Amino acid sequence: MIKLIMEFANSRKEEIQKLRNISDILEQHLLCIYYWRDTDYLNHWEGEVFGFIPKMRKVKGLNKYLSEPLIYENLFTDWYQTFHNDLRVDIQKLMLKEPNLPKIKNLDEYNVGNFLEDFYKVICHELATKGVVENGFLYKLIDNLLKKYPYTL
Repeated sequence: MIKLIMEFANSRKEEIQKLRNISDILEQHLLCIYYWRDTDYLNHWEGEVFGFIPKMRKVKGLNKYLSEPLIYENLFTDWYQTFHNDLRVDIQKLMLKEPNLPKIKNLDEYNVGNFLEDFYKVICHELATKGVVENGFLYKLIDNLLKKYPYTL
């Protein structure tokens, strides 16, 4: 019976670690989606983002998901604090990894920052309330945010 209970709940620490484990790769793919939205890779990156977003389990002893601020802090805040300093380096690394992508001439920090922040706020809300993000919801969210925050050359 103990094994069965363990499969339905994780410790708070395990849920936080799950978020931290995927934050870097998730951000890389979101940057690719933002900057190279007009390439043939867009659907691939969207699918990977969906695959990276974890399904949350209720925390042992509390019978609820992690709070929205706690999810946000562990999924996004650490990276966002150094966003303006690291963005150029992150883009250079992505372009080295994918040399066939068009060169980025303007980082458009304002729009990409808002795109990422809005994305994470919505995703954190979904994870805190439902424990999961549906794929149709995710794709619609990305499409809406790309329209709201156009890439300015």
